[in-house]
Order: sequence, then C-alpha cells, then structure tokens
Amino acid sequence: MVDAVAASREASAVCGTCLARERLTALLSRTTGDLDPHWVPLIEALVATPTPHALLEWIRDRATARLLRDLAHRNRPPTHEDLDQLALTARYTAEQARALLESAGLLDRHDLRRHRLATRAKLRIDHEAPAEDRLLLHAYLRWSLLPAAERRARRAKRPIRANNISDLAAVIAYLTDLRAHGLSLLARHQPRFDSWLHAHPSHRVPLKRFLVWAVRNGHSTPIAVPQVPRRDPTEFMADEHRRRLIGVAVTGSDPTWTLADRVAVLLVLLYGQPPLRIVALSHTHVSTTPEGGTQLRLGRDPIDLHPPVASLVAQLASRTAPTQPLRDLPSPWLYPGHSPGRHLHPASLSRRLKLLGVPARAAHNTTLLDLAKSAPTAVLADLLGMHPSTIESWNNASGARWVHYATRAVAQPEPLPHEGP
Repeated sequence: MVDAVAASREASAVCGTCLARERLTALLSRTTGDLDPHWVPLIEALVATPTPHALLEWIRDRATARLLRDLAHRNRPPTHEDLDQLALTARYTAEQARALLESAGLLDRHDLRRHRLATRAKLRIDHEAPAEDRLLLHAYLRWSLLPAAERRARRAKRPIRANNISDLAAVIAYLTDLRAHGLSLLARHQPRFDSWLHAHPSHRVPLKRFLVWAVRNGHSTPIAVPQVPRRDPTEFMADEHRRRLIGVAVTGSDPTWTLADRVAVLLVLLYGQPPLRIVALSHTHVSTTPEGGTQLRLGRDPIDLHPPVASLVAQLASRTAPTQPLRDLPSPWLYPGHSPGRHLHPASLSRRLKLLGVPARAAHNTTLLDLAKSAPTAVLADLLGMHPSTIESWNNASGARWVHYATRAVAQPEPLPHEGP
C-alpha cells in the first residue's frame, strides 16, 4: 500500500501539469478545503501553459499567487472593486491578478479602464481635494473628464489613457493653492492663475479644460488662458540612415534583431506608426487576401503589404509569443506584455527601438514627412488611421502643394535677359 502511494506521488511529480493543477487547486480552495467552481476556468487557463515548471515556480514564489489565494479565502467570486482596494497598497500585484482573472473570464473587461479611472479619481478627490471643492470636482469628473477621455480614446482607436488621473491632480493642486490664498473660483483669480501657470507650465492643458467647463456652467468667473503656439517638429532622421535601417529590418542581416524588432522598425519607418499604436495591434488587424497576400489594417482601409514585409507580419501574427510571469499563455496582441491579456507598454517598445538605433519620434516625423508627398490627404489618413488634419499639416510641411509649381518652373524656365550681340 505504501509503495502504491509513493508510486502515485512519483507519477504526479513527473507530470508537471498534474502537479501544477494539484497545487493550484490547493492554493485556491476555501478555508474549509473545497474549491469554488468559479475558480476552475482560471486553473484550466493556467495549466494550459506548455511550461509547467514556470507555473510551479510562479505558484511558489509570486506575490500574485498569494493575492489570488487571499481572494479565494473570501468565499465569493472576485470583483474589480476587490482589486481596486488591493491596488492601493500593492498596485503591481493587483494588476497582475486582474489581468489573469480577465484572461480566464472571471472578470469582465468591458469599460475596465473607465471604471478604474473613475475609482482612482474619486479616491484622489476625497483624499486630496479641498473639502469645499469636492462636490464640484465629482461633477467635473462625471460630466466632463470621463466623457472627454472616452471621446479622445474612441477617436484615436485606443483605450482610455491613464494620464487622465494626472490631469485631475493638476486641477486639485490649483484649487488647493487658491484656498491656501483665501480665494475661490468665483473670486477674481486671474492674477493667481497666471502666477500658477508660470510656475507649473505643464498644467496648462488640464487646467484649461477644467476652467472652460467651470466657466460654462457658472462655477468660475471668466478667465483667460494664454495660447501656446504649436511648434513645428524638429527631430528627423537622415534619409540614408532610414533606408539602411529598412534594409536591415527586411533582410534580417543583424542577428540581434528579433522578428518583433524587425516588424516594429518597418511599421515606424514605412508607415509612420508610433509605438503607442504598434503595441495595440492585435491578430484581428492582420488578414489574408484570396490571392494569398497579407493585409494590415492600421486605419479604416487595410494596406496590401509588399511581399518581404507581408512575410514578416504573417510570421509575427502566427507565432506564440511568451508572456510574463507565465510563458506561452495565449495572447490576442502582436506585442504581448508582461501581464496575461495585456499588450506591451509603449515606453518599453520605444526603449527597444532606441537601442536598435531608431529614435521613435524622429523616425515617425521623417516617415510622415515623406509619405505626405506621395498620396492625397484623405487616402493617407484612411490607410494610416490618422486624422486628416494631421496629414494635412505634414503635407504643408513637406511643401507638397508647391510641387506642381516647381515642376512647371523647371519645365518652362523663364527666358534669360538678352545680353546683346
């Protein structure tokens, strides 16, 4: 009997997936020892990894696993509110757990970023804003900041950006300063506003948005926000350097460049895509034509990729890329991030491109300046997923509207003055 038990344990030890399932079941069981059925999808999603040894290390060492154990001991399904509270003291761990629960279907992803932004903003208002201004700030959050953030995200075809909480922090800081000087929005605070803006120039845009809303709704006296002239782009790449990097990406002549590196470089240098949009590309953006070609949808209309680029994009879309802390979990993103179900952070891709000799902003500017000369504004905007006014500004910067004049002047030069016999 003892030998049979030992053999059974030895077989379990050999089967890493079986051992991982056993330990996950023990980890997520209630204090009474039984497992709630709502944790089963998470267990099945985790044991699907082809590298069970990494999963076993994660169960043993990671704080995220311990946080999931604590959630399981609450004897009820986890909620976003539970994780929001845990994020106040362990933000990274809570977000790792949230990503796992979303990927397994235990939490709804719908409108998640808006929910998180609203929760964090309300907590900041209640803890940091002057008591006299909290009701006003809650109204601003509900009727202006959140809807505006959703509109900007929808137009840009990307999730709500996390820096909206920083915009609210700038407003709170200004209102706190007003109260410290015995002023309010209904007083004549233009001099104080000018002084504050001189000391905090980065607060100009969020304060302008707030004050426009406050004045429109009768919460503030009229106030003038000085305009800052739009600066022309100043960072560019040399054409020879750009062409050389495109050649390296297409041919793969540098063995240190990964497949993901090569595709990212081509998306920047051929299509002017910034890292923010590259990391948000999923498998649904890549499609195959009836003729066997590959298309990539960056905007409204898909782009037919040239064979060398098409081959690289198709390889990237078909691969199974590792994710951290659990490797090889399925991901919908072409550039998966460290958390399951999340894409790579744009800053991480920017740093990688810089190491490859591709400064993202300079490469983006150079490519758009070149593309603006090659196609009509409306067509280019639909293909690249950019606003027509953005393409038009690059069109003007490239001098495209003077091309026909220059061509005509060269083809029909003015006669030289007659020099006499």
